[in-house]
Amino acid sequence: MKSYRKLFLIVAGFLGIISLPLLVASTNYNACEFAKKNTTFIAERTQEALNAPTLDLVKFHSFRALKATFNSKTNFGDCGCEKALGTINQVEKNLRSVTKSVALDDARLFLEIASKNLDLTKTNLLDYTKEHLSAYGDEFLVMNTKEAVELQGGIAIDSKTQMDSVIEKSLSKFEKSLKDVIILVDCEKAQQFIQATVNRTNVALDDPDLSDAKKYYHKRVLEISNNAIKELSGCENKG
Repeated sequence: MKSYRKLFLIVAGFLGIISLPLLVASTNYNACEFAKKNTTFIAERTQEALNAPTLDLVKFHSFRALKATFNSKTNFGDCGCEKALGTINQVEKNLRSVTKSVALDDARLFLEIASKNLDLTKTNLLDYTKEHLSAYGDEFLVMNTKEAVELQGGIAIDSKTQMDSVIEKSLSKFEKSLKDVIILVDCEKAQQFIQATVNRTNVALDDPDLSDAKKYYHKRVLEISNNAIKELSGCENKG
């Protein structure tokens, strides 16, 4: 008798595959949200520096802004908005110049430039998230991640093409996991498991608010699952 432990392990991996596109999108979306919040924090510290009456206080608040800029680099990189990453890099350079200034007027000039670059950063992030929202809706934001660009040979592609690629890779893994179920799990248990997947997918497809991407994904899951059930047809009578 085949081990139920094998079924448990396959199901665990299977569920991970099912949720992959949503997890990827959620992670990257959060990175952009953190980048937005960090930009606001940096802008507030920069404004405090601009309002400071002495060079020492200007540098104190600028150091706080500079530290926040450095600490937020990962969020900007994971978000994938190249324009925002470029402008926040300029902010970092501007703030470093402030900390090296020997005259108050010079420091304030660099702070003014930093403030303008922060405004550009906010605009770039807003435009970027709006663009990706229009392509897929809330569940599929921001797919031009640093990792994805590296996989593409350093060339950023449009979000729809990238999401299609993520979905197809996930579906391919899903199909392989069902083949493992068919091979490694008792016929009756395999049928029950795959039928439960079909039932859950049908329920998901009844949601009228599904985005086109999620609708396509669930339909393909249903198609692959039904094919697996056909493959198992009559297996209980074999052997």
